Amino acid sequence: MKLSKGTLGPVFVLILHSFAPSWRCVALPALWFAAALCSLASSALAQSRSETTFTPAPSHSSTSGGSSQDPSTTVVYRPLYTPSSGCGFAPSGPAGAAEARASQIDKKGPQEPAVFSMSSFTVMGFAKGNWPIVIDYLLEQDSLLIVVIAPEGSEPIIYRLNGRKGHWQNRLSLPAQLGDKPLVAQYAIRALDDTVGQIGPSHLHVHGIAAGPKAVGSIGIDRVDFSPPAISTEQGQKARYLFHSISDFKNVEVDFIRLAMFNNQIIAARVGGKSVGGVSKNTQKDGDWDGKSDGGGQAAKSYSPELQKWLRAPRGQHLVQVRGWWGAKDGGDWVTALSDDYVTVK
Repeated sequence: MKLSKGTLGPVFVLILHSFAPSWRCVALPALWFAAALCSLASSALAQSRSETTFTPAPSHSSTSGGSSQDPSTTVVYRPLYTPSSGCGFAPSGPAGAAEARASQIDKKGPQEPAVFSMSSFTVMGFAKGNWPIVIDYLLEQDSLLIVVIAPEGSEPIIYRLNGRKGHWQNRLSLPAQLGDKPLVAQYAIRALDDTVGQIGPSHLHVHGIAAGPKAVGSIGIDRVDFSPPAISTEQGQKARYLFHSISDFKNVEVDFIRLAMFNNQIIAARVGGKSVGGVSKNTQKDGDWDGKSDGGGQAAKSYSPELQKWLRAPRGQHLVQVRGWWGAKDGGDWVTALSDDYVTVK
């Protein structure tokens, strides 16, 4: 879909409607965003064309034999936002909320909502002026693909990415005026149908996001494998993960993500994880998972009965996510990378 000047306002109001709850995390009024997006849309998109490059993503044929088909489970999904923060992130509160978010990212790395749609992928991490950003993604159809990066205390930065069908890596550059100190920012990727008239979510697979020079070459952690295609917990079988680091990272955590489908969207939720310490450049790390879900943790108590049942079920389809980062004093660079392959727990 080619956007003319006359269509930019309505399209971005629609996108704002999808993003606004997450943006409450940075304590900026939704109405201000509506006005900002309508007024900035033309210039931001024009600016993004000169600051972005895209290339076909490096091919990676998994040696693990895992499955890469869409999840077969379906679940009724509505975006989840905590009452205190208005989003899926925590901790937050009326006093010291910004400091709490910065401390959380510093200690625990980039954070995603507890349950989220891949077609509306959101992650909270640090941002700095002149930082390179790389986004690795796969589209199964031509789509309207928008990225909004909203640093705390600054106007949101809007980019339109290559929305052609295929597996791509887009490289962005953050504006210098953000400064040289790490700022907490929301990174939101929204994929929409590339059609005229009413539009809905488009099918999007996010394979990784990297932010900062220490994390960006392509994606600072790559070749993320998860295998075998299926395991049985009753027989004591375990899933195996493997990843390669092209950069040094002081902190690395591995998350196990349960998947389902809803309205042409891949729905994802963390059901377990472990710390693997730091990694050095050009090294591989591996480990295993017993396939047991933690049911979404304590946060799941506030979920709908349907979501609780899905997360607590002993069976399901999963991928592995690897998050690497440096603390704020070390620059704040970060990466999150997800496996192409799924493991089904039977």
